[in-house]
Amino acid sequence: MKDSKQNKAEGTFDNLKGKAKESFGKATDNQKKEFEGKVDQAKGAAKEKVGEAKEKAEQFAKDTTEKANEKIDDVKDKFKK
Repeated sequence: MKDSKQNKAEGTFDNLKGKAKESFGKATDNQKKEFEGKVDQAKGAAKEKVGEAKEKAEQFAKDTTEKANEKIDDVKDKFKK
């Protein structure tokens, strides 16, 4: 499974590639290339969103783990007394 940074980087690349294709398609009146560019941009945006969602999930897991460990330490401290 790809990490969040890789998803975001691939998304940015696909987005830029799509913009280039779309511009080329418009400049050469090639509707197929223009459409391919739009599709690449949509794929890029989706990959970027997946990367962002993974980042949020990773941060949530980290925060939750930290809070759980703090609670465990509190309980241990109570039993030591």
